[in-house]
Amino acid sequence: MLTLVFGICVFIFWRMRYPFALTFQEQLQLFLFDDDYFLERIAEPGGLARYVAVWYSSTIASLWEPLSSLF
Repeated sequence: MLTLVFGICVFIFWRMRYPFALTFQEQLQLFLFDDDYFLERIAEPGGLARYVAVWYSSTIASLWEPLSSLF
């Protein structure tokens, strides 16, 4: 129950107080479906985790954008 209340509070905070902060952050990241991009990321320490994180955040952002007009 406490987790649900906390989740709702976080959602309301980001929705009411900083609605464009997450969108702005997403504009700073770019995910490419390219072999060179993959190899550049893998060469860095923690590169696979970063590669997956950027892919995940860009996928969630592209799914979230049509829904954002509902709120």
